[in-house]
Amino acid sequence: MIASSRITLAEMLESDISEEYLQTLNDVEYMKYSRNAAFLHTLSSQVRYVSNFRLSNNLLFSIKNNKNGKILGSVNCHVDFSKMTLDLGFLVFKNHQGMGYGSEALGLFVGHLETQFPGMTAVIGTHRDNIAMQKVAEKLNFQIESFSFEDLDRNLRFIHKFPSLSAHSLPSIPDFILKAKRIGVAANDAGGAEQISWLMRHLQQRVIAYIDGPAKEIFKNAQVVFDKANRMSELMECDLIITGSGWMSKLEVEVIREAKLRGIPCVTVL
Repeated sequence: MIASSRITLAEMLESDISEEYLQTLNDVEYMKYSRNAAFLHTLSSQVRYVSNFRLSNNLLFSIKNNKNGKILGSVNCHVDFSKMTLDLGFLVFKNHQGMGYGSEALGLFVGHLETQFPGMTAVIGTHRDNIAMQKVAEKLNFQIESFSFEDLDRNLRFIHKFPSLSAHSLPSIPDFILKAKRIGVAANDAGGAEQISWLMRHLQQRVIAYIDGPAKEIFKNAQVVFDKANRMSELMECDLIITGSGWMSKLEVEVIREAKLRGIPCVTVL
């Protein structure tokens, strides 16, 4: 959870969907700058929406009032590892608008994302007539990038590049690794295998590993538990792949190339 003195952000659950939530989404005038205005939202459609977030690397958090636990809205993030971008959005229920909850929640969210996705670029897209959203973006130090090529007359993009990791950064394991449903590992060289074996000891998920060369002995000596993959294709059923940065063989490079073609996120341990 992520909290300030007024609000807390917590992973949204299907049980968080309320009548107030649905009424806000179906208020066409209130949602006029959102693509949601074009659809009728029901309890079943929103249950699917929340469930899909929870099954992906994307993030959807509820905004809760600290005093009474009431849900005030939501913030979300669509993660695109291929473009290294984080597309952000938020919704404050109509009855709670104008109280600063949106900018406060998005500020907390951005601070959290900066620690989880160093080096990536956060993006806020908005209609050019949505002045309130533009002010929120500017308040959070986002810079206007350009008009969208898809709709030059209506859309604006505001961006904020997160600092990359450095030699002085504190070691941590990002949530998108800890919460991945199925993790694949590809390693051949000793250096990457040493670091990956350390990481595997801190994961609760059972890992499937496609290994060769020095990595075999390193994994054996490290006494890490994993399922052995006999073919690279077995890793392609995972939702996250972790590789070494080998130069002794093409194993890691071939796995990364195949995963990229399939849209599977890869993390390379240097």
